[in-house]
Amino acid sequence: LRAAQDKRYSAQKNLTEAANSIGQKGMAIVDAGNDIVDMLGNLGVKVPEAVSETLNGVSQVMNGLESIIWSMTGSQVLFLETR
Repeated sequence: LRAAQDKRYSAQKNLTEAANSIGQKGMAIVDAGNDIVDMLGNLGVKVPEAVSETLNGVSQVMNGLESIIWSMTGSQVLFLETR
């Protein structure tokens, strides 16, 4: 039983670390996208509002992934909670 619990904990830890890593890398991409939009704006290029709105939405998703903690309830139902 202890081995199974350790394995489950290890899997949860790996899943949490993977989700957090995806969130961090995604935020780097969003930041780069925002920098490009700002640069284009400074050069006088009109960037559609939808681009900024999309970057904002992706940013919210990536922020969520950065803060996810995967865990199991006593009944083995997977759920997410944020830090």
